[in-house]
Order: sequence, then C-alpha cells, then structure tokens
Amino acid sequence: RLDMEALFDEHIFVREVSVKAPVARIEQNGDIFNFDDLLEFIDVTYLAEDDVEDDAEDGDWRVTIANVSIAEGDFCYYDKVLEQRWQLTELALIADELKLGDEFTDIAAHAMINDRALLDGDLSLNIDNYDFKFDGTLEEFPLAETMKYVTPYLNVRDLQGLASGDVVLEGNVLDIMSMDIYGDLAVQSLSVTDEDGKNLLKAESLMAKVEQMNINKELYLFETLTAKN
Repeated sequence: RLDMEALFDEHIFVREVSVKAPVARIEQNGDIFNFDDLLEFIDVTYLAEDDVEDDAEDGDWRVTIANVSIAEGDFCYYDKVLEQRWQLTELALIADELKLGDEFTDIAAHAMINDRALLDGDLSLNIDNYDFKFDGTLEEFPLAETMKYVTPYLNVRDLQGLASGDVVLEGNVLDIMSMDIYGDLAVQSLSVTDEDGKNLLKAESLMAKVEQMNINKELYLFETLTAKN
C-alpha cells in the first residue's frame, strides 16, 4: 500500500507491508554462505560505482515504510561445520515503522525454536549493520541443542534440561554465536554426564541469575546459582 500523493513531496511513503508465510534457508560453511554468490551478482550487476548515477543534485528523498508485519514465517539456519541446525517456525514480526539507515527498528517478535522452545518479546534491529537486542521470555529451551557448542570445551557425553526465563540477547545477526546473554533462567531436570556416562551434575531444578554469558568468548558469569534436588 503506497501513498502516491507523497511522491510529489519527494517522499516515498509505504503505508503497509504485509508478508505471509515467507521461507528462508541459510547454510554456512566456515566463512561461506549459500547466498554469497547472489550478493556478489547484485553488487557487480547493479551496485558497481561506475553504474550508479550521482543524483545528489536532485535532492534528498525521504523513505517511510510503516506497519510492517511478517506472519507464519519459517527460517532455517544450518552450520555445516558443526552440523547444527536452528529453525524458527511460527515466526511473527510486527513493526510500526521500518527505520532505514543507522537506526534501530522496534519489533514485536514471536517464534518457536526447533519446534520446541517459545521465544516472545521485543526486538530492536539495526537494518544498516544488523546489530540487535532482544528482551523477552524463553520457555522450555532444550539444553541438548547446545551440545555441539559445549563439547569443544567440556568433556561431556550428554546435556539435558529445559531452560525458561526472562532473557536479554544482544549481538549481531551475522555472528550470532558471539552474542551476549543475560537475565534470569530456570532449568528443570538438569543432567550432565561425562564421557563414561557418569553424572557430573544432576538437579531437579537450577535457578541462575546470569550476569553475562558468551559462548564464543567462553565467558560464563553468574551473580547467583542455586540448585535443588
């Protein structure tokens, strides 16, 4: 839905953008993504400096994209090196206005992680550099999904438990495993076994106030940690 009258004021004003049931598949193999060739094609074909006309003398156009929504989205990310797959289903995003340039867009976000955990809250996303901050709730996230990130640093055979709580995730979309995690978490039915199958840690419930957690930096800071059998 485009406001045609705004074009006379050098203003591209999109009243509403609604996308239903989009599907995205991203594969990463080291530093290579399955869409790198497409980005290179667009850059060479359409964005090369020799092909871009200088229209600065024509004045600055304003662009407003209001009432943006995505419903029933399906997003899948696959890390070929780790053979780890992350899938977001029932993806729903709603923003009053999509802010272009170096500004953060406020988005109401909802998704199911790997058909199990529920993520719900407020997302701030910078379209220019892909920095983000998510502040919301996580329900019943299986810790077993993190095994391939844990085993390079810990000699464990199995990790089980369901994590829920109020969390803040902050980082960059293009380097998701370097994000900082903090907030209040509760883990039910926690079980960690070593390579011989013996219990390293077992608790009916574990409560944690996370000051900062970062997997890539191998940083795990807890303000409080309480386990109950």
